[in-house]
Amino acid sequence: MRTDSRARWDFSFFPSLAAVDGRYKRPLSWTKSRSKMISADRFIPLVASTSIFFLMVMIVLAFVAFCTGIVTMAGIFHGVQIFNGLAHFIKGGVFFFLGLITMLRCSGCFSGRGWAWNLKVSTSSPSRKWSGSVTMEGVECLLIFIYGITNVFLEHLSGWGGAWTPQDLEHVAISLLFIGGGLCGLMVESRASFSRRQASEDSLTLNEKQILIPGYSTNPVPAMIIFLLGTILGGHHQDTVESTMMHKWFGNFLTAASIMRSLTYLLLYIAPAKSISPSRPPSELVTSFGLMSGGLMLMASNRDTVDAMIENHLNAMLVATVTMGITAVLMAWCLALVAVNDWAQRREGGTKVPRKGLE
Repeated sequence: MRTDSRARWDFSFFPSLAAVDGRYKRPLSWTKSRSKMISADRFIPLVASTSIFFLMVMIVLAFVAFCTGIVTMAGIFHGVQIFNGLAHFIKGGVFFFLGLITMLRCSGCFSGRGWAWNLKVSTSSPSRKWSGSVTMEGVECLLIFIYGITNVFLEHLSGWGGAWTPQDLEHVAISLLFIGGGLCGLMVESRASFSRRQASEDSLTLNEKQILIPGYSTNPVPAMIIFLLGTILGGHHQDTVESTMMHKWFGNFLTAASIMRSLTYLLLYIAPAKSISPSRPPSELVTSFGLMSGGLMLMASNRDTVDAMIENHLNAMLVATVTMGITAVLMAWCLALVAVNDWAQRREGGTKVPRKGLE
């Protein structure tokens, strides 16, 4: 029996040799394959994500430049005092940015990720894609855990090579609280992700079950850690009365922020989100105010600044009042920028689709 030579060597699993209507396809050129690989559907989201990333980096660098400018102008943090200044500025900056992100979440930003206390759109099954279950509470727990690990070594930099003082041991105990609390929060978050998916499937329609998942979590561990930290630092012993009062103000701000976050969880437990629209719980504005004011207060409570306050006969109440005023102005400015952004989008006339950036 004779077989056709063309049919014998017709391997259909080679695209370049597949026969169509008796003709063989030519292999794609390098230019065509390259253009097919880098399509608009892949290139535009990549450019948008890169732009958002560099925007975030620029904001952080601007904040660092502003802080270093203040330090240079004031002539502080000389010698071994640089470690005390870095500790207060870094920790205070972390709380300040956490409060800023909290305020942006309350104003409707990050709704594409579900971080605006809303449901988010998922293109794949949530049970098969772990990234679809990442919440802001999970990110907070991860940051708490990482901060606890690094803080064990950074707290003793000013007395490197010397004996550990009781204050150093107190800081290490706080670090252990952060390590244990962060791990507990991560485990709670991993266990709660399945419950959130089940709850969303019970409350949504048949067509929405596979595309909408909650982007928030009522994980109480971050709020508990912030509350305990505020209580500890509120009674943190200092060498001077002014420094003690400033730390007490900082602790009160953190305590108020954690209480307001707990109230947010209670509101969302009573009336959970049912759409992709931001929920905007009003208690989060107070949470952001407490975190931002507490961060600025912690930055101002460094040793050199307190010594300058005592020398110029200034008290902690004056610094707290100025801090709260600056925080209120910054919050008003940020909310105005968000309002202008929303107005510009409505003026364009297009339908607003939540994205993973600041929208």
